[in-house]
Amino acid sequence: MFVDFSEVRQKEESLALKIDCVYHLEADASYQVYHKPFLSEKKVLLMVTGGNGFLSMKGKEFELKQGDVLLLCPGENDFFYRTIGERWDFWWFEFYSEDFLWEMDKCFHIKPDFLLGSQCETCITLLKQGKAGYASSALGGVLAELLYRIGRAENRDEKKELFYKAQQMIHQKLPIVTVAQVAAATGTGERELRSLFWEYAGCSPKKYIMCEKLEMACFLLKNTSKSIGEVSEELGFSSQFHFSRVFKECVGNSPSIWRRK
Repeated sequence: MFVDFSEVRQKEESLALKIDCVYHLEADASYQVYHKPFLSEKKVLLMVTGGNGFLSMKGKEFELKQGDVLLLCPGENDFFYRTIGERWDFWWFEFYSEDFLWEMDKCFHIKPDFLLGSQCETCITLLKQGKAGYASSALGGVLAELLYRIGRAENRDEKKELFYKAQQMIHQKLPIVTVAQVAAATGTGERELRSLFWEYAGCSPKKYIMCEKLEMACFLLKNTSKSIGEVSEELGFSSQFHFSRVFKECVGNSPSIWRRK
């Protein structure tokens, strides 16, 4: 049995938005648009998937290439956009959102891939089917993915990425993983790995692995009919006695009492 899960530990505000329209264009050299001002605080998400384009708004000019992303709030301003060269492929979303955490009228660059394209296709398909609420949720997913990627690109922290890589390996190989294996997989020494975990997790790698095992043990005890011995064996403990002793030390009750409660 394989289980991977995560729970909200700190509440954050979510994006509240309402989609208005979606365009997916593969424009040729003749394409050019002089756009009148919006009559509201409508926002625009522009994602370039191929070719080159040009956009002018509020005295700013953007020469756009594959992977460029713009979030615009034109307001009461005319704006203009056109193809540069032979073709310009892009997604254009118009939506309403009172609050937004992304800096407006600034160009960002990401690596386009199938995932983002699929999310955009889902959005336009839902809107065609008259499911505007679902389409808005799908667009929220696109924006969340973009915010995540842009945030990582702008605030890249190699040490933190190394920690995340170590975390991922621990979760994937939880029953059998060792500190030495994690150090080897991340290309660090065990001393450097300890320092990394103390900085980002507040504990040693050994303690972190044990905490993850016990969290998974709680999940299995609560949500499956597996015996305590089976849970112990599945999580790689040397014996049921060892598992029960560690569980009681850390959780405060034996596995059997915890399960009953």
